[in-house]
Amino acid sequence: MNHTFPVRTVRLPVIFEKGVFTLLDGKALPALRNGIIGDLIVDAVDLVNEKDREEWTKEKVVPFLPCGTVLWASVKQDDVPREMQKHVVVKLERPRVPIHVVGFALTADLELVLRAGKKAALTPCPCHIASLDLAVQSVNEAYAKISVAFEPSRRSHTGNVFLRVFYEDNDCVRRLDDLRERVELKGAGDQDRPKQ
Repeated sequence: MNHTFPVRTVRLPVIFEKGVFTLLDGKALPALRNGIIGDLIVDAVDLVNEKDREEWTKEKVVPFLPCGTVLWASVKQDDVPREMQKHVVVKLERPRVPIHVVGFALTADLELVLRAGKKAALTPCPCHIASLDLAVQSVNEAYAKISVAFEPSRRSHTGNVFLRVFYEDNDCVRRLDDLRERVELKGAGDQDRPKQ
């Protein structure tokens, strides 16, 4: 009988002793499928070799999106005050799902900090939110200001911009996280960037 399980992750607390991983309670790891991919997260000080420590903690700044790029912050249409609704547009997120968004523009080149063993992070980058006639110092700040103005009933106006901010890609928009993954895989500044 073939069972379908929901896609979710399982955390296995492990200890590494004498070249072998076991569960913290001393039991063997459960049987795992061949070829699985996961993350092993350790404190950098636990890397015994100093060269390994340097390699796994270094950072590299690479181009991400050019100055002038319009990004789109997602908002909940139901929360948008009437006077702000004229600034909300509908875009199609891949695979062609309509979402409500508010635009803002990069006023400098946006860069990405590649970090060995960690998800890449955005550098600060000035942006302009035309609908609010407001200049801000980062994509995160732009998202937060848009959330405050367009979603006043939200308890918190922060969020993961890699999941809540979108860039244009042909006839759809895609999450910044999609582009980040592509850049991380290439590991260099000469990546495929979306056409403007």
